[in-house]
Amino acid sequence: MILTITINSCVDKTVVFKNGFKLNADHRADNVICSAGGKGVNVSRVMTRFGSDNLCLAVIGKKDEQFFESELKTEQIKHRFVLVPGDTRINLTILDEKNRVSTRVLEPGVQVDKPVIEKIKCAILDSAEQYARTAHCSYAVFSGSLLPGIPKTFYREISGMLSNRNIRLVLDSSSDALAYGLS
Repeated sequence: MILTITINSCVDKTVVFKNGFKLNADHRADNVICSAGGKGVNVSRVMTRFGSDNLCLAVIGKKDEQFFESELKTEQIKHRFVLVPGDTRINLTILDEKNRVSTRVLEPGVQVDKPVIEKIKCAILDSAEQYARTAHCSYAVFSGSLLPGIPKTFYREISGMLSNRNIRLVLDSSSDALAYGLS
């Protein structure tokens, strides 16, 4: 069993313009698609489609719990949420089909404090231990960015805790979170 962890989940919102998109103009969208997202959520989505046993642990804003629950349940993705105050960030993709280009606008996510960070750590360790007992959790996949307020060393700290439980870590991140996670 593989545990995927998404610290900075998002609502992926794609706005489609079939006849092009120009800056400084008003446009009426041809289609709008919203889905539960974040790199780790997407890893679980693909693994589930290929029949791999996994648990998606996603940190989301309390206001978006029903949306994420519905989305992941529909796709039959086993999941557990860590609820934080506020809204889950929105990642907006503007898709210009005529010119075959897209533009992405990525929100940073909600600012979290030490009690919330501890809540996230506990949920990760609890999920890993629970599944290590029942389904032999052998890997934890951390994908994506960190929420504002979480220290750059977070992935390194968690990887040490998980390796003590014989769980291997896969890290898919960028910038300082990746650099510190690998150090």
